[in-house]
Amino acid sequence: MFTTVRYACHIAYLDPFTGEGMLVLPQPRDDMHLSGPSLHASDWEAVMSDLVARGWHPSESETGEWWCAARRPKVARCSDCSALIRS
Repeated sequence: MFTTVRYACHIAYLDPFTGEGMLVLPQPRDDMHLSGPSLHASDWEAVMSDLVARGWHPSESETGEWWCAARRPKVARCSDCSALIRS
């Protein structure tokens, strides 16, 4: 089951059992900039800090998509039968 984490502008879908996740980015046209960092830039910093604090490692793919990998997935494969084991 995925865990959905909603931020001001971004959404993270995280699967703690497989250790994989996806980060949905906001539309650039929806950004707001009054003074200082824009809304998206400020939210981005908060998202990255929160994901790392939760044990996730966000990274950008070669195609520009953002993925998250857990440092330690909560599932492993049985070496004898290849079944998934929850830890």
